[in-house]
Amino acid sequence: MPVRGERVTKLSSQSMSVYEENIDKVRKWLTSYAQKICKKAMDTPLPPLREINHEIPLIDPHKSYSWRASNCPDKLRELWNVKKNAYARSGRWELRPASNAIPMLLLPKPSKPGEPPKLRTVCDSRERNQNTRKLSSPLPDNTEGILRRFAKANYRSTIDLSDAYEQIRVRLDHVERTAMNNPSGTMVSLVMQQGDRNASATFQMILTRIFEAYLGRELDNLLDDLLVGTQSPKEHVDFEWKTPTNRDLLRGVLRSAGCLADNIDRVRVPMGILRELTGNTVPFRCEFTHQKAFQEVKDRAIACKGVHRKPLDYGEGTPPINMVTDGCLTGIADVVCQGHDWRTGRVAAFFSAKLEPAQQNYPVHEIELLAGHETMLRHRDIPFGTHFRWYTDH
Repeated sequence: MPVRGERVTKLSSQSMSVYEENIDKVRKWLTSYAQKICKKAMDTPLPPLREINHEIPLIDPHKSYSWRASNCPDKLRELWNVKKNAYARSGRWELRPASNAIPMLLLPKPSKPGEPPKLRTVCDSRERNQNTRKLSSPLPDNTEGILRRFAKANYRSTIDLSDAYEQIRVRLDHVERTAMNNPSGTMVSLVMQQGDRNASATFQMILTRIFEAYLGRELDNLLDDLLVGTQSPKEHVDFEWKTPTNRDLLRGVLRSAGCLADNIDRVRVPMGILRELTGNTVPFRCEFTHQKAFQEVKDRAIACKGVHRKPLDYGEGTPPINMVTDGCLTGIADVVCQGHDWRTGRVAAFFSAKLEPAQQNYPVHEIELLAGHETMLRHRDIPFGTHFRWYTDH
């Protein structure tokens, strides 16, 4: 029975305000944590070649396309100059002569009232697409199921992968097939273009490869939108680094870490320890050594979240390019930097790798040579056609 009377005072519960305050703190922390990677493509350097790169498999490589001019409206001219200079400076676009270029369309991007105008550049790829073999990659076909799973979660986040195509490289031998004419001349694109026939398939393939262990559970994707849904704030914060409890989850963690490994100092050593558990013929037994390796991967990734590389400057009179390599009994590593002193030069690329069992039997001088050989293969698109200095301690 409810208690009533003149001497009865009603106390308002403050639990809701505490709840909202905690959620606001979590939201601010997540926003601050992701701030370094939430940048426009023009503010980031050229992405590296990865395990999956975009390709353009032509049916007839010798087919000629009709030439059509590319025009820029006067009100978008300044926006075009800003984007063109930024993409050329980062290495995403390169001015090159080409005989089979498709036109670029410069369109105004829809914006809210009061916002400044925005530019969208899309290539008219119709002729090239008709001459391209279609590659298939499964797209989300159960939108209702995705929305139902998302609605069941108590805590939800949506992540818009802005400028995602500009973060995916084109195969080096297919770059010439991206030739496009625009108001500034003829260019090729080293990153995937909007309008390409297989762009969505490549993009979905990359998302599936990275998030395979989580899709349909805490994570779903609708094209370039990621949907994260969990049951508690702690799960939401810890989602990215949840301890894997089976082989598939561990493979997903290693794929995600592998995409970032080039920017994380010596992370491939603990990753090599964890990779021992991913084999189908090996029982999944996560012992102390593996727990320590997983924690080390987390710690190194968090410590290097602010690390980023700077593209090389190929202009005249610029500082020399340096390739620094080293090897040990279990692994090799390298740094490509630019500067008069390799110790203080601007880092453009680096990586480390664990040696195979047979390679660990190589003599020291061959391991050092292997480090240089793997470096030149790994970063062949960076120093190719330039003079550089190779530093090794053997």
